[in-house]
Amino acid sequence: MNTYLKIDKFYSYLKTTFLAKTSIYFKKVNSTNDFAINLIKFQNSLYSSHIEIFNNINSNLNINDRTNINSNVNINSNLNNILSNINNGTLVIAEEQYKSRGRFQKVWFSPPGGLWFTIILNCKIGENNFKIGENFNSIDYNKISKLTLIAASSILAIIRKIIYKERKSNENLNKFYIKWPNDIYFNNYKLSGILSESEKINDIFYIFIGIGINVNNDIKDFKYLNLKNATTLKEIFNNEINREKLLADILNLFERKYLYYYKTNDLNTIFRSIKNSIKYF
Repeated sequence: MNTYLKIDKFYSYLKTTFLAKTSIYFKKVNSTNDFAINLIKFQNSLYSSHIEIFNNINSNLNINDRTNINSNVNINSNLNNILSNINNGTLVIAEEQYKSRGRFQKVWFSPPGGLWFTIILNCKIGENNFKIGENFNSIDYNKISKLTLIAASSILAIIRKIIYKERKSNENLNKFYIKWPNDIYFNNYKLSGILSESEKINDIFYIFIGIGINVNNDIKDFKYLNLKNATTLKEIFNNEINREKLLADILNLFERKYLYYYKTNDLNTIFRSIKNSIKYF
């Protein structure tokens, strides 16, 4: 039985220095990527139309003093508190998405029980590395794909860590792999997808890393929709997964890898750890 994400529990596992220090939580939203992009535009007075909100947003600007926003209230007056605290590393997460998408506008099925979230990064892409929160003049889009790879390597490593802990064995670890450039598979069944997008807003270059992971959602839903090549962690492990810890562990590792790349411009070290786990087809 699917239950709502426990935000306090998630924060008890989180060890990051800047990722998810501000988070926006939906029970249902069209797309976390679309909301995140429009949120930044709205914050900078470049987006003024209505943003649909379902149920509520829990803004964990202060974990003990959340701001609850009901869909019946005026968004323009009630988002001010959240907008004033949006920063580098903000997390947008939803229990369910009804208009989510992958690369090339492909539909991504996002029912309750999975992890559907977007990380907001504001960066300058210079000649050598990412400069956080500065203006920029030129964009190297190849480095955006590198962030996708860093995210994929983080997800893969944490999932493998779970299976090793559960099975006390390296058996089946190689059945998890990255399908280039942005998907995680298990035994030819899709488990996770990543969609990285970028926007230049008020001379700041934002990257939106959207991640979807099939965790505890029901495999029967995929079969009903004729999605024959999808699976979930619950199906693989025959047991429900601690979503709060899974999310925190992925963010913890992603931040470490991101900051390493930011400081060193060394992707080779990260790539070497996963090069045998990437399939190009």
